[in-house]
Amino acid sequence: MKGPLNVVLGGGSVGRALAQELSGRGLRVRSASRTPLKDPPEGVEAVAADVSSSSGAMDACAGASVVYNCVFPPTNHAVTSACAHSGAKLVLADSLAMYDCTSGPMSEGTRYDYADRESGRTRAEIEHRLMTAHGRGDLRACIARSSDVFGPWVIVSVVGSAVFRAALDGRPATVLGDPDMPHTYTFSRDFARALATLGESDEADGRIWHVPSADTLTTRQFLRMAYDQAGHALRMRALGTTSLRLMGLLSGQVRRARREKLYQFQAPFVSDHSAYATAFGAITTPHDEAIAETLEWFRTY
Repeated sequence: MKGPLNVVLGGGSVGRALAQELSGRGLRVRSASRTPLKDPPEGVEAVAADVSSSSGAMDACAGASVVYNCVFPPTNHAVTSACAHSGAKLVLADSLAMYDCTSGPMSEGTRYDYADRESGRTRAEIEHRLMTAHGRGDLRACIARSSDVFGPWVIVSVVGSAVFRAALDGRPATVLGDPDMPHTYTFSRDFARALATLGESDEADGRIWHVPSADTLTTRQFLRMAYDQAGHALRMRALGTTSLRLMGLLSGQVRRARREKLYQFQAPFVSDHSAYATAFGAITTPHDEAIAETLEWFRTY
């Protein structure tokens, strides 16, 4: 393919979906990750790069017109410097981890309240550095935020294998908090579509955008759709404060989940993407279609 080069950093579920989305738009795409993508989408150049280092970021971003940082956990300092050096626009894939979710649907103007949560603090610091660099004119940049992601290749997520693999097997899914609280879930391909649109648009520059997600459901409603399509009755176990505290006595990972994620399932956690919809329109995949595609992928995983 010819034309400007689009570089996708990160070979996880969102990075892979984005590489496919960009390639499908007829764009020239390079995917850079610590381990190159296996079976990359058609037309995508897959390379190995450690973008947490200056040299790795410079190599990965060389010649790029737009760079999409989909690395998780987030690393952005070296990438920002590389984009400033090369003149590439930088689009950062982000989450809602910094917001106060108790004040109603979360928009780009919702106040931050990340307390002792490392994820929210880190992402807020990255945002500050990136938007400051944009304001100085060092580079063009914008940020795209989604809620919890599901879809093909999404393994480690609250709606990853612990839900979809369990649904296919007829086993109980493990969920956090109150399953009857409204919670926005974002399909990975919808996230990728929004990232690509923001990368193409000058109007997106210098701003934070909440990407479109299908209608917000409760976690119970979401799981029931998955289990119905998998052909099994819904079964789940919900982990709350007490159970996670006890489990955390033996597991640092559980302690982190309790600190970083549980709050999102103890109150409504709803993303408001109206600003994006007004600017660019909002195309989303209906939950039943997205769940069907996700289940089909997990059948072969």
